[in-house]
Amino acid sequence: MQESYLQAGFDQVQKSYGTMVNYLTQGFGVSQSTIDMLHDRLVV
Repeated sequence: MQESYLQAGFDQVQKSYGTMVNYLTQGFGVSQSTIDMLHDRLVV
C-alpha cells in the first residue's frame, strides 16, 4: 500500500468526522466503551 493512499483515507476521515473516534462512533456505530476496550488491548 502506498503511504499516499493511507494519508488520503485519514484526510477524508478528518474532513468528514473531525476525529477517528467520531468516525468509529458516528460512521460505524461503535460504542465508546468498545473503543476504550480495544484501545486498552491493542495499544502498548
